[in-house]
Formats: sequence, structure tokens, C-alpha cells
Amino acid sequence: MSDLFISLLGPFEGTLNGEQITQFRTRSVQALLIYLVCEPRRPHQREALMELLWPGMPPASAQANMRQTLYRLRRLIPQVNSKHSEEPVPFLLANRQTIQINPDAVYTADVQSFTELVEGDPVQAIALYRGDFLADFYLPGSESFEAWVAARRADYRRQALHTLESLTAVHIQQGDFEEAELLARKSLAIDNLRESTHRQLLEALARSGRRQEA
Repeated sequence: MSDLFISLLGPFEGTLNGEQITQFRTRSVQALLIYLVCEPRRPHQREALMELLWPGMPPASAQANMRQTLYRLRRLIPQVNSKHSEEPVPFLLANRQTIQINPDAVYTADVQSFTELVEGDPVQAIALYRGDFLADFYLPGSESFEAWVAARRADYRRQALHTLESLTAVHIQQGDFEEAELLARKSLAIDNLRESTHRQLLEALARSGRRQEA
């Protein structure tokens, strides 16, 4: 068994077969893993990945960095369970032009689960949201990677806030003001300037008889 779990909502966490994944030799190794996990459904051109991780670097140097980074990531996560076989399969597939996560690889990534659950099971989706996307990760020297992270972070935050607001409204309507208060406060911990959430919190407090506190 080769069970791989990657959590990116909040601080980075990764486990393989129950062991923490922490021995990244460079930040680029971790950044490559993060990007491929978030964009798993297609092969990625090596040139595009090199420009993302090492923008402006001479091609020969970027190619050498990519070979070393890919080698280290393959050493870190060599094989995982297969969707179609009892035998493990390589986690990554790569050739001279492209790199991608093996479509046959079995792994769990919270960002994918979160997006799938937002509509179908919003309570479970919110349980996965431990904080801002990649709250503790920064890739020095790559504005391109940081811009990609910022866009992803904003999108996941927007989904979380919208989901929390919808759940809070449901609990207020059902008269479950204690749960509504907890959800509103969780939302404000993400964005304490969100006026609609402040209004929900005030309503939950007032309707539960805590008008002075409201």
C-alpha cells in the first residue's frame, strides 16, 4: 500500500504511508509537487514549468534545475496505489517535453476534495478548510509562482466564505443560533471586514437573546 495525502488549505501537510513528507531538498521540489497536485488533469510542458519556477533563468541552467528537481521529487514520492491494478504505479510521468501526475495514481488532495464538496456537502468542505491556501509557503525569486498562488488563495477563500455564509443563513433560519454564531465567527477569522458576516453574527446574537452583546 502507498497511501498519499496532500493538504494545501492552510499550512502544507503531506504524508506517504503514514509518514510525514518533510525532506524537501529545495523549495522548488515542494513547489513542483504543489503545482502538479493543483493542476493534475493534463501534461505540463517542461518549458512552462521552468519559467514558472525559475523565471528568466538561462535555458541550460533551468533545464539542469528541472532534471534535479524532478529526480528529487521522484525519490520523495516514487510510487502510489493504482486505480486499476493491485501493483503500485509511478506517481509522476515525464518525458522530454512534459511532466504530469500519473492519471492512474491514487492519492488524496484536500484542494480537489474541497472543490468537489462545496456544492454537494458544504459542511465537509468547510471541515477541510484549515486556512488560506499555502499559508506557510513562499517560493523566492518567482513572481509567477506567487501570482498563481495568490489567485488560487483568493478563489478558495471566496468559496469558503460563500459556503460559510450560506450555512450560517440556514442555521439562523432553523433557529440554531449557537451554530450560526460559530460559523459566522469562523468566517470572520478568514475575513474580519466582511460586512454581511457581521450582520449575520449580530442577528444570531440578537435572536438568541444576547441583544446587549450584539
